[in-house]
Amino acid sequence: MPVCKKTFLNLYGVTKKRIEVLVSKVKRGIIVPIDGRGKHMNSPNKISDEIKDMIMQHIGSFPTYESHYSRNVLPEDTRFLDSSLSISKMYELFIIEQQRQNDREECNEWLYRSIFNTRFSLKIGQPKLDCCDRCEKFQIRLKDPLLSHENRAKIEEEFELHRIQG
Repeated sequence: MPVCKKTFLNLYGVTKKRIEVLVSKVKRGIIVPIDGRGKHMNSPNKISDEIKDMIMQHIGSFPTYESHYSRNVLPEDTRFLDSSLSISKMYELFIIEQQRQNDREECNEWLYRSIFNTRFSLKIGQPKLDCCDRCEKFQIRLKDPLLSHENRAKIEEEFELHRIQG
């Protein structure tokens, strides 16, 4: 159905140029035009996925522990790092490790910090509520190298029961 061009432009709130671009795309056989904004391949400052993966592996390599008393208060996947660490120290260790592998790109501390904060549920230091003597005794007993397999299984079972009961 023929429609007045000026009315059409005013009705849909578009410019004459936008309609001309759409018409030219339809003439070339592009029925449903795809928005191409931001789809160029010349992003010189884009951070490679390899660097992000290396950072995530490095952060994941630090030993963590679970809170005892704070388990019910904090999100389920929250883990704790040793209190002697900080994000800055972890970043410095990452850079030292990266320099050993000479051919790697450098990354900034802001990127390391951003990945730590957004992709991990880690806290640094001991939680304020966390100190259970029974848990620590179980852990000490489990570290005994002379512990038999049967006794280890029994202690682990008791430990798990204690953790569930709180």
